Amino acid sequence: MFLLKRPVFDLEPVLAAWTDAPRFSGKPKKDPPVETWLAQIKAGCVARKVPQAMWPQAGRHFMSAKAQERL
Repeated sequence: MFLLKRPVFDLEPVLAAWTDAPRFSGKPKKDPPVETWLAQIKAGCVARKVPQAMWPQAGRHFMSAKAQERL
């Protein structure tokens, strides 16, 4: 059995440079619908060439602590 190594992708510099990222605060009156927010995260990740396996990490990075707790 062969194990395939995935190329290493450093997500931190991408997240630090993504200054206009959509935020999700966990407040229904302030936040966009979840589907809209996820579509914005996906589009941003695609534009920045983030591997699809790391999209959830990128999304969590732009969520408030309260929203992450509820997740």
